Amino acid sequence: MNLHETALQLLEKIPEHRLEEVISFLQNLLADEEADDLFCEKLVEEYEKSPDKGVFIAAEDIDWDNLDKMFDD
Repeated sequence: MNLHETALQLLEKIPEHRLEEVISFLQNLLADEEADDLFCEKLVEEYEKSPDKGVFIAAEDIDWDNLDKMFDD
């Protein structure tokens, strides 16, 4: 049995008066996924527009204590 089938079987066992909670939980999960997708799309867009696109910094060259200052103009 796959996960989808398991979820459907469990859903069949949920009492009617508790379904609103389940629906709310599922809607929140979907909203979180959509928000994550939008955030990632924005990051990609910003990267594509960046003049520093493709510039790589070796891990040993990163000043971890002053990371916020590394990219100041």
